[in-house]
Amino acid sequence: MLCTQCGTKVSGADVATSSVEAAAAGPESGSASSEVQSIKTIEFLGRVSIFRHLEQDALAHLAAQMQLISIPEGPILKEKENVHSLHIISSGAVKVTKSAEGGGPEAVLAILGEGDSFGEIGIIDGLTATASVTAMQPTECYLLGRDVLLAVLDQPP
Repeated sequence: MLCTQCGTKVSGADVATSSVEAAAAGPESGSASSEVQSIKTIEFLGRVSIFRHLEQDALAHLAAQMQLISIPEGPILKEKENVHSLHIISSGAVKVTKSAEGGGPEAVLAILGEGDSFGEIGIIDGLTATASVTAMQPTECYLLGRDVLLAVLDQPP
């Protein structure tokens, strides 16, 4: 299944909330819960290692570009697939694995949880995924598209 907003393959995931962009719309959206969600998203991003040095306005800009999705237990990204988005885990856990050469058992490279991310290497270098990622339990992730992430990285600190 592909994300309707960014085109990312989300392997059977259901969109949990429409878009953080709508949540970050602010007071003119007329929803106090949208404002609260926007603040929570910005605070969450400020704790993520790759974003913790960004100013509040940059975090707000990123939050407005992100989408929160729910992913059921199971495959998210397979090795050698194209990577379209950075995934930042909001809740849940994923396992990162690499296939063994010659058909042996796969190696577990990492177990990732809240605040961890995956997909950044494929986004930056434009190559396919170097490992597979599987949700070990229902997981929520923020998605950040390739163009937005590259634009942020291109800005001075």
